[in-house]
Amino acid sequence: MQQLPPRRPSKLAAVAPLILVTALAAIGMLFFKLPERGLIWSELQNSGHFVVFLCLALLYTGLATKVFPDRKISIIIWTIVILSGVGLAIELVQLTQDGRNPSTADVFRNLSGTVCGILLYLAFTSKGLLFSLLTGLAVLICAAAVNKTSLTLLGYQLLKSGHPYIVNFNDRFVESNLSVVGGADIAVVNRITESQALEKALRVNFSSQKYSGIRFHETGTPWSIAETLVLEIDNPAELSQHIHIRIHDIHHNNTYGDRFNTTYSLSPGKNTVPIPIGAVINLGDADNGRKMDLENISEIQVFSSREIPQEILITSVYKTQ
Repeated sequence: MQQLPPRRPSKLAAVAPLILVTALAAIGMLFFKLPERGLIWSELQNSGHFVVFLCLALLYTGLATKVFPDRKISIIIWTIVILSGVGLAIELVQLTQDGRNPSTADVFRNLSGTVCGILLYLAFTSKGLLFSLLTGLAVLICAAAVNKTSLTLLGYQLLKSGHPYIVNFNDRFVESNLSVVGGADIAVVNRITESQALEKALRVNFSSQKYSGIRFHETGTPWSIAETLVLEIDNPAELSQHIHIRIHDIHHNNTYGDRFNTTYSLSPGKNTVPIPIGAVINLGDADNGRKMDLENISEIQVFSSREIPQEILITSVYKTQ
């Protein structure tokens, strides 16, 4: 008996799953949001764009080539065109959502994920071992480059010092936990202590912009077990300098009265700035009907409002019990 050739899947059998999965992916990316519990969660959500579009590209090329095995080049081109359109549509829809904004970085992540998904498909289906290995290596390099911030933050979370430190400048990847506002310039530098030991500290150069400063994003273990927040700061100037410190939790509505605010005068030389956790709980002098959520402190800022360049050296940020 003559053996019949294997039956190809119908066009509908290939197209229907693609439409369904694409729709579910788009809905998930538009309406699903990871908890706002720090910078790492935000970056992981951003990296999700890359992962989702990589998986979609694998699915598109894998299913479509089963139906049209002789049209591989056309399928690859259409996969890029269709998924680029889907990614752009997702970003544009965010214009209609509260608290969401389109991002060119996300468009780039979507496209990068699509290209890497296609390359993975080619690596999996290639009969040449060397081509598959080189293509797989290219995908790994691309994925690491596109998601560098997320990977660095993840490394910081895994390797950082624990209690009592809010931030230890000797930790690897500590810079990933820091960002600046108002044109400030920061650098982790080496310094010699009074005991002639070498340690790292954070040099902060405030700019001439108002509210120029530094933000610490990951604030360590819950603050409810602590009594005092302590910042050790060196003032290299010959005169006193005033700094402002603000602390807020994940529920912050971005108003002055909904966070802890304080001002401190730094004398020339070494300064220890203690902040009682009790004052943080009560949001300083604010009377807005709520307490600070000590289990979910999300950010500490240290900034200047003098609108003149000045420099400080933050040597340690920690909690005491």
